[in-house]
Amino acid sequence: MRRLLVLGLPLIACIASLALAEDDTAKAAATRKLLKQKVTVEYKDAAFREVVDDLKEQIGKGLSIKPDTKSGVQLNTKITLAMKDAPLEDVLNAICDKNGWGYFIKSKEKDAYDGQLVVKVGKERGYEEGKEPAAKDDKDKVKAKAKDKKEAKDKGNSDEKAEPKPKAEPKDRPADDEERNERAAALKLKTAKELVADDKKDRAIQVLEDLLKKYPNAKVAEEAKELLNKLKE
Repeated sequence: MRRLLVLGLPLIACIASLALAEDDTAKAAATRKLLKQKVTVEYKDAAFREVVDDLKEQIGKGLSIKPDTKSGVQLNTKITLAMKDAPLEDVLNAICDKNGWGYFIKSKEKDAYDGQLVVKVGKERGYEEGKEPAAKDDKDKVKAKAKDKKEAKDKGNSDEKAEPKPKAEPKDRPADDEERNERAAALKLKTAKELVADDKKDRAIQVLEDLLKKYPNAKVAEEAKELLNKLKE
């Protein structure tokens, strides 16, 4: 029995480390909450530095935005965008989609920039590349598999063969996640149409392909597919 307990400890530690790896620092978690705060913007050829100042003013104390100029983000990039009562993350997504940028929240204890929102050239959306949290369904599968292995070891000395446990059914995604996905997909479609109007066909194609890859079941997916096919003709 003691031997089985010792063998199970590394497995339990592994599961715990997976959970901890996905936790934000307190400052990063606070900044991530600000992404849900609603703002109203109406920019017409506004310099990105002015956009940053406006968003910080609307959100208030606690939001620090750092444009990473070394990665290629230009502070004088002209931004044209109008959105009313939209979550900050939707506004950032629209700006980044149109300029080939990404953004992430720095999450590192004892770091002077912990909790800072960094805007850079890339495809990040909230998390640094390679540090995105595992999908909830994947986490459920890992836990279910670990539980099955532990129970099989506990019954290892029994003559009776352990029956395989049924796989845990993935839980339905919360309704608010579905709504957010629909909103994000609609925003990407709108951005693509604006790019077409600005004669930026190649960039519009990229945005539409990204939309169909991330949100294939969205209500606007069919319209996006038709527009994409038309642009590729």
